[in-house]
Amino acid sequence: MVSDIEWPHEQAEKSLQPEEDAEEQIFQPKKTLAVKGRNSFINLYKFGLKKSSKYITVLFYQQDASEKNIRTAFAVNKKYGNAVKRNLCKRRLREIAKEISPFMIPGDYLIIMKPNAAKLNYQDLLTAVQSEVLKMQKTSLK
Repeated sequence: MVSDIEWPHEQAEKSLQPEEDAEEQIFQPKKTLAVKGRNSFINLYKFGLKKSSKYITVLFYQQDASEKNIRTAFAVNKKYGNAVKRNLCKRRLREIAKEISPFMIPGDYLIIMKPNAAKLNYQDLLTAVQSEVLKMQKTSLK
């Protein structure tokens, strides 16, 4: 009789497992890494493409064709405010980069936020970054 009872933890394990005939269509966005090393930043500034707007400046350097990673770095000027405000801004930019990473070309990105972007909310900042990255990709594919 005890063997006929399904325990709660067994039911949970069964529900987490995919059905046998279900198709596997799991979307996984590209992973974003951090740009590290002096040479990477030198390549960005010397050889990278640069697009700028009122609020954001984006630099892009395309790596080798074999490299499939998206690497990002963020810069916020000290004129923006104290360390707490700058770190909040960097966290927002990191989240935006994660959100738009499936649409980005693999390479190194440096996203620089200008001081007048302090008044932007998250949605406006997202729009500004998306438009600059889109402009960057159009010019890099030419």
